[in-house]
Amino acid sequence: MDADSISSILGSSLDDAMGRVEPGPVHRSSKVTTVIITQHAEDGCRDLVRGYRHHRSFRMTLHGWLDHAVILVDAGDGYVYYNKAGKDVGRMISDLVGMSGN
Repeated sequence: MDADSISSILGSSLDDAMGRVEPGPVHRSSKVTTVIITQHAEDGCRDLVRGYRHHRSFRMTLHGWLDHAVILVDAGDGYVYYNKAGKDVGRMISDLVGMSGN
C-alpha cells in the first residue's frame, strides 16, 4: 500500500465522520478511528500514519470536538503503527494480534 492510498482512505473516513457528527451544546467529543489492514505498507505510509493529526473544534470547543485516530496493521512485517490519537486502540490491537506496536 502506498501513501496516496492511505491519504485517500483517511480523507474518505474523515468526510464520512464529519457527516455523522452533530456538534451542539450537548455534544462533548467524538473520536473517529480508522483501522487499515494491509499485507505490505511502504515506509512513507508508516511515517504518514505516525505523524497524522486531525483535531477539529466546534465553536471553540463549546460545541465539542473531533479527533481522528489512525491504526495501520502491516501483516507483512508484523507491526502495528498508530498516531497519537490512536495510541490506546493501537496498543490493544497489538496485544490482541500478538504484533509489535509503534
